[in-house]
Amino acid sequence: MARESLYDQFHLLSEMVPPVDVHRDTATTREQAAEIVTGGIADAVTIGREYLANPDLVRRWTEGAALNAPRTEFLYSGGALGYTDYPTLPGRQR
Repeated sequence: MARESLYDQFHLLSEMVPPVDVHRDTATTREQAAEIVTGGIADAVTIGREYLANPDLVRRWTEGAALNAPRTEFLYSGGALGYTDYPTLPGRQR
């Protein structure tokens, strides 16, 4: 049996899994993200900038804690600054 190409494997998988609508405009709050998904606008929401600025975003949303503001002047600047130096909430870290 001939080995299937990566394209053939992807095509077969795409026939088995229903498409997912992703809302590409960034939601800035948990409530906005939830409203987009529960309202049937999309199946998922991008939260890239909020996640970059808050490596503990799920914890912050769960606890209702304040979010770090993304420092957009450092995005795509070629270094780690603005990607890996945001503070996390004190206490338990995983």
